[in-house]
This record gives sequence, structure tokens and C-alpha cells, in this order.
Amino acid sequence: MEKGTKLLNKAIQIVLDTNNEFVVLEEVYKRIALNYPELNSEQIKNLIKYAIDNRKEEKSVTNFKKIFGFEYDAYYFTNKIIIEEIARVIRYRINQY
Repeated sequence: MEKGTKLLNKAIQIVLDTNNEFVVLEEVYKRIALNYPELNSEQIKNLIKYAIDNRKEEKSVTNFKKIFGFEYDAYYFTNKIIIEEIARVIRYRINQY
């Protein structure tokens, strides 16, 4: 797994771990940086963005509605929106059980 993808996963985990209604990604990036002393928050942001920007678009389009429940739109593929949406879906599915 690529480093940006791992960092994206960590960001989602941190968001899920908080009960804050509003996500401040800079704070999330700073928390991640505590575990990666060789990286600062700006580098973490850029690595996550790179992972999002270089995903397999065809797979994204195919699986988007199954996962999120609405039609694919490239608008959702920013750091903040994708992290919030993935966290929302996970919370929703956890609450169903």
C-alpha cells in the first residue's frame, strides 16, 4: 500500500475516533505527523491528495454509488470531502448493527 493511501486511512481513523461535528484537517494532519516524525502536516496533506488524485478512476466510478449511495462526481475527491464521506459511511454502517 502506498504511503498516501496509508495516511488517508489514518486520517479516516482519526476522524472516526473524534466526536466533533466539524473536521479540521490541519489538526488531523498534525496528529498523524506525531507518528511520522519525518513528515510535516503539509507533506501529509500532499501525500493524501496525491493518493486521491492518482486513484483508478474507472474503479471509482464503478464502485462510488455502491459505497456512498449517490452518483459519482469528481467533486467528492478532495481530501476533506472524501475523508468526511468515508467516515460518514462507516459510522452509518456501524450504527446499523
